[in-house]
Amino acid sequence: MMRRPLRIAACCALLAPILACERAALVESTEALLPAGVDVVYTVAGGPAEAFRKSNRLLLLFRDSTSTRLESQVSFDGGAGTTRVPVLVRLRRPAETMTFQLEVRRDGDAVFRGATRVALRAGRTTTTSVVLEPVIAGVRMTDSIPLLTAWGDSVRLSAAAVFVTGDTLPDVPLLWASLDTAVARVNAEGVVVARTDGAARITARNGTLSDTGTVRILAAGVSMQVSPAGAAIPIGSARQYAVTIVDRRGNRLTRSVSWNASDTTVLKIDANGLARSVGLGPVTVRAVAGALAGEVPASGVPAAPAVQNVTAVVTGPGAARLDARILPNGAVTEGWFEWAPATASPPPPALTLRQSLGAGIAAIPLTAALQGLLPNTRYVARAVAVNGVGSAVSDSVSFTTPGLVPSVVTVGHSLLSTGQIALSATVNPNNAQTQVWFQWSTSPSLAGADSSARQTVSGLATLQHTTTVPAPVPGSTLYFRIIARNATGTSAGAILSTAGSPPASLVAITAMANGVSKTEARLHGIVFNGNAPASAAFEWGTDPSLTASSTTLLQTLPPAMGGLPITAVVQNLNPNTPYFYRTFARNTGGTTQGTILSFTTQADSTVAPPIVTTLSAGVLDVAVQLNGSADPRGAATSVWFEWSTDPGFASFTTTTHQSAGSAGTVSFQQQVVGIPSGIDHYYRAVASNAGGTVYGAVVSFRR
Repeated sequence: MMRRPLRIAACCALLAPILACERAALVESTEALLPAGVDVVYTVAGGPAEAFRKSNRLLLLFRDSTSTRLESQVSFDGGAGTTRVPVLVRLRRPAETMTFQLEVRRDGDAVFRGATRVALRAGRTTTTSVVLEPVIAGVRMTDSIPLLTAWGDSVRLSAAAVFVTGDTLPDVPLLWASLDTAVARVNAEGVVVARTDGAARITARNGTLSDTGTVRILAAGVSMQVSPAGAAIPIGSARQYAVTIVDRRGNRLTRSVSWNASDTTVLKIDANGLARSVGLGPVTVRAVAGALAGEVPASGVPAAPAVQNVTAVVTGPGAARLDARILPNGAVTEGWFEWAPATASPPPPALTLRQSLGAGIAAIPLTAALQGLLPNTRYVARAVAVNGVGSAVSDSVSFTTPGLVPSVVTVGHSLLSTGQIALSATVNPNNAQTQVWFQWSTSPSLAGADSSARQTVSGLATLQHTTTVPAPVPGSTLYFRIIARNATGTSAGAILSTAGSPPASLVAITAMANGVSKTEARLHGIVFNGNAPASAAFEWGTDPSLTASSTTLLQTLPPAMGGLPITAVVQNLNPNTPYFYRTFARNTGGTTQGTILSFTTQADSTVAPPIVTTLSAGVLDVAVQLNGSADPRGAATSVWFEWSTDPGFASFTTTTHQSAGSAGTVSFQQQVVGIPSGIDHYYRAVASNAGGTVYGAVVSFRR
């Protein structure tokens, strides 16, 4: 503390010099004209002497209970040793008590201030003491605040109360507060603790005076860990990768990360770290965040197959083609179709041949041709694929075979004991509601024909239909035929007549085979022998025209007016082979044949289907050479090419079948002439054995 005397006298006399920090003032009473003096000893309670030395003015105030009796500002040299202060105090009475206030100022702002009560008496000098308190002008916080680089780091901030001169006041208590407590907190000692990245405003306050500083926090990562490590990702599957970044205090940080894979033919990874396997083999997953980097090994591994783009197209009466694309996903894969009528109680599904689709990662076409389908029938089908990892089954697709007009045959007539004529015919409604009736007339063109009552029949079986009509007038001829109509159209049988003796008409009808397995099938037919003895059998073989064929045992048929069923089982057939057959019947009048139908035996699951590859075509001057290779895999195999202008092979042309033997990979070729130039063509190699039929990849060419 500083104690200094200050004398206030009644005249403007020069006061004796005092110590370096002494101050003097002169006070003169103009009312009583009596000298009145005041000796003031002031004590500076706090604050550096430097602030005092920077002071340049004094403010002196004398107040009584009602008014200010004297207010005077005088120049003041805080560093000088002597000060003269001329002052006049107007005393209204010989003795008065007043409040005396003294301010030490820098320009117009107080630096120190103090006040006391003093009794003034005319002609006397009064001694009094004043304690000068420092006057706080503001709060100042240090400008140098370091960046905090870890959550939990702390820094002690420095702040102090200051005079108007800029000098600090020591030991002045301050109240600390954070305006951004989510980012950082501060305690009563000004220690700031980082909580998260950002900028925290910290205030130091004394009363209404304060200052604000900003603490910036940006945690620096010191290590990065990528996970999962060593993931085996099946082809087509995805795996989410993540990073763990920590600062030096172990806090987990969130940072922007860039991702990449060392081999994008194996793994593709997006900006969010979601990786999808697209190939086989090892790969490294890398992550980068600023100066940090991390990596882990991974691998693309085989997956269960996938089935895509299943379609069904009706290609003709009783025929359809099923197509799909199969992704083997890196494992040896086989595929096939399952199909069945879409009835309320469907039979077990039929299976197409199992096809080997390889072990690649590209989609492979799967195709199967269905034949012998029922007319006017809705079917459902689905594709199935299986490999060593798993299996896949597609959703079902449906298709409806077109309706057929009824199949009719006018069989013949016979005389009844009643004198009437019995007319007979066969009708197959072809799975549609069908009306059937006879027409007859004495006119060969059936002009003005009579008709029998119409009957409604349905189903897929060949039915016998008869009616009786009056016999014609003797010497005249009756002409007749069978008529049948369904939603698809109308069929009329041949016009027969009753001329001469009753004919012994012989009709052979080929019916649908069943019980088809890998090595046998049951053949069916119907024979109308016109009530005369006959015999019947089947011709069958792999020749579509049955020019070269085998024959089942002849069956003897007794005379009958209606149709007689015949059946035979053919055995020792080859698996996965199309066969053709027809009914024939024989009597004394000759031989008649039914239409040729076909069936395909089932594939042998114990035999490995072949492997086939489509090779690039050779474009010649006048032809195109199609090239392929096949591995029969131990079974007798035939090979051929299919080519088309449609990449989907909705329609195509087939080359001649060739033998590829049963062992070892063989190359095969076929030159095709007459292919139009200037447009794209597509072809594929095909191989078939008892284990199934396999289609190679589609290759394009242009002449």
